[in-house]
Amino acid sequence: MIVADGSGKVSEVMAAKCRENQWIYLPSDVQESFAQTYNKGMVVATGDYRVWLANDIFVTRGWDTALIKEIQRTGAWMAAPYLTFSDYSPQTRNITLKMPTFSPSAITLNLNMITRECYEKVGLLDDQFSGCFNDIDYMIRIRKAGGEVIITDAGQILHFGQATLHISTSVNYAQDASRFDAKYPFIPRQRDWYNGCEYLATSWLYKKLIKLRFFILDRNNANHVVHLSRLLAKIEPFIHKV
Repeated sequence: MIVADGSGKVSEVMAAKCRENQWIYLPSDVQESFAQTYNKGMVVATGDYRVWLANDIFVTRGWDTALIKEIQRTGAWMAAPYLTFSDYSPQTRNITLKMPTFSPSAITLNLNMITRECYEKVGLLDDQFSGCFNDIDYMIRIRKAGGEVIITDAGQILHFGQATLHISTSVNYAQDASRFDAKYPFIPRQRDWYNGCEYLATSWLYKKLIKLRFFILDRNNANHVVHLSRLLAKIEPFIHKV
């Protein structure tokens, strides 16, 4: 267990807790960005399976073996679980009656397991981003390197959505969006990355449904957009099932 602290302050309480449990504590002298802190921990990590775990996630017994099992079955390089809350709607737990393993059209960096091969071929998060687009960027890089990303059921994993943002953050969305556009000029600007991304969708049917959503959105029919967004979230795990 590695506790990466990017607050810029050394916590004696946390340091003592880590010593007690034989965890590795990595404090910082200056406030770090989301990616810098995540990377600091990953550099120290070892093993065939390595995990990024945010500080507002509470796991359940067996979550890790569930992710490893599906990585081994599918050959994916990264696996993330369904969460009780996710900015990416299809990743939200119990939004559908069943939660199949699927290849998503977006991903979040809340709880993510990567393989040794992923780390060696894709590397660390791009720390030019302050906290937005790190997830989409890493997913694109995995696929460009020949790997795949999956979302799977790993039990009741609680996510206190956006809890960190409400306490302290250095995230700058506008800056990150501009840097993402500069890095990927060939990708059309998405108005909503987390309610279906046409570029990252692997199914022609899902791409058509995303286009339909924006067609309706352009005609300012808010109720229809909400209903279609909910429908997309419910059906994507089945359309992209692996």
